[in-house]
Amino acid sequence: MPEQKEIEDFLTRFGGALTGAAEDALLESYFNYAVMPGHPFPYVDLGYPLPFGDDLLVGGLSIPPWVIGYLAEEEGKKRGDTKMQEMGKALKKFGEGDVFYTVPMLIKNMLIRATNTVPMPTQQAQVTGAGRPYQPQGNQPQPVSMVYKL
Repeated sequence: MPEQKEIEDFLTRFGGALTGAAEDALLESYFNYAVMPGHPFPYVDLGYPLPFGDDLLVGGLSIPPWVIGYLAEEEGKKRGDTKMQEMGKALKKFGEGDVFYTVPMLIKNMLIRATNTVPMPTQQAQVTGAGRPYQPQGNQPQPVSMVYKL
């Protein structure tokens, strides 16, 4: 059975991972619902195979909690302040959890971009209808509708 300290460590790292996921979901939902065409910052394409700017921003936001936790832990060691050391360790674990979410997310996005050979639909394709979904043709069964008049 896990000890109390292990449970606290897991929950701290899990909270960091959830923070990274929330940052990513927030930027993605803002992009889907509020950003106009033209893709302003941070939704810029940085070039093949790098992920888009918003994903790199989420990855960058995962680093400061770990660095701040490391510095707080070292300062606590210098001063002999155990509370500051514990706070630094906890913040460092929180940052580790955030990194545990963002690094695989960035790797996944880079692999998808590197292996994706299907061109993305453009504005022109959407306007002309070239990007319409497949519609069957030929001898496909048609829905039957009957109208009864009384």
